[in-house]
Amino acid sequence: MLTANPFHFGSFTDDRPYREADTLSKAGYEVHVICTRPRGAPKEENLHGIYIHRVAIPYTRGVGYVTLVPLLLAMRSVNLGGIVHVRNCPDTLSLGKLWRPLILDINDPWSLDAQMRGVAGAKLAIVRGLEKLALSLADHLLCVSHADKERLLREGMPDCKVSVIYNCPALTEFEQPNSIADVRKSFGIRSPSRIILFEGRLGKDRGLDVLLRAFTYIHHEVPDTKLLIVGDGPERGTLEQLAHDLSIASDVVFTGWRSLSELPSFIRGSNVCVIPSKSTPKTEITPHNKLFDYMALGKPIVASRLGEISRVVQDGTSAILVRPGDDLELSKALLAVLQDENLSRNLGLSAYELFRGKFNWDEQSKILLSVYSRFA
Repeated sequence: MLTANPFHFGSFTDDRPYREADTLSKAGYEVHVICTRPRGAPKEENLHGIYIHRVAIPYTRGVGYVTLVPLLLAMRSVNLGGIVHVRNCPDTLSLGKLWRPLILDINDPWSLDAQMRGVAGAKLAIVRGLEKLALSLADHLLCVSHADKERLLREGMPDCKVSVIYNCPALTEFEQPNSIADVRKSFGIRSPSRIILFEGRLGKDRGLDVLLRAFTYIHHEVPDTKLLIVGDGPERGTLEQLAHDLSIASDVVFTGWRSLSELPSFIRGSNVCVIPSKSTPKTEITPHNKLFDYMALGKPIVASRLGEISRVVQDGTSAILVRPGDDLELSKALLAVLQDENLSRNLGLSAYELFRGKFNWDEQSKILLSVYSRFA
């Protein structure tokens, strides 16, 4: 497996590589992971039976490994003769003809990610052309949503070559006890206060400016409500300034980056969880990992009515869905959950039942093993 992630469960923002590697290792595969090596990290490590090989070479988002020479030497050193699992589209261009079979795991569609970073015109056309070539070089494609699979089919990929594996927690992943009281105490939140929670990267497409404006209405109606924003990102400074301008800064808590192992305690301590993302080509096809985290802990969810989210949850039953970018509609939905205990309880229970039935890693991992069985 090739990934940019330094690879230590609980210490990074994307836990999918670990889940996949752990599943394969427990199924009897000998799993070697080649990844970047941050300063101070061991070069070699055996993590619960997974062989980790860290390479100190630069990696650029949307470009991949700047130089593949040390990487290729590392791959040769572990004597790869089986399946190669690639986590980044550009790297497929270099590795597609070197080993077979090759599985490409698409977490962030390359061309859509480029669009979000402002790439346009001829440069975007080149990225799309290279992406299509990379897709064709892979023997099988894994993606995180049915909407993305439909995109790949429109690109000419055969249906039998594409599998959807949602990135969900395992059934027992969040069962470790976490202290809700400690979370409230560490951020000075009094016990009676109600908490609205967002967790994730603070980017422009996440709709957090909409959430802050919605919170001004909520705070007026329910003054003891706090907004807890768990995560970090390029928009944090802008959002903190907006909270100040809206005179709600004292009731909005920006926690900064938190490890995956800490997230359950924040979610457990909340009264309602929110996904206020704006509508973009990327957010429309992404189910959002946080959605499954919220479901796993049985929390009522208010989310933007986006393509893949609407496939996973049902409006009014397992979540309340609102028009993206509409702060008034968002505030009304959040207030409804905060002020109606029966609605809150029923939404949380329905979301949890969906998680237990289908949207958990125990179920999704069966698809991964099925794909690997074709090439083993």
